Amino acid sequence: MLTAVEAVLDSGRVVPVHGEHLPEHGRVLLVILSGGDASRRNRAWDCVRQNAGALQIREDPVAWQRRVRDEW
Repeated sequence: MLTAVEAVLDSGRVVPVHGEHLPEHGRVLLVILSGGDASRRNRAWDCVRQNAGALQIREDPVAWQRRVRDEW
């Protein structure tokens, strides 16, 4: 399952912006959007949102690589 949560870093801790509950354990992809002007950060965040579906891991990455290489 893939869940996108907007969050901020506060003293090195990830804090959800909208008060979502984070699970105790799990794998995450952390994209830090800082620096630059606000429009640049917004464009970067829009890009992350558009491509989030491609980040879903549907099978073991090692098995996937082996399968793809076998197709060559």
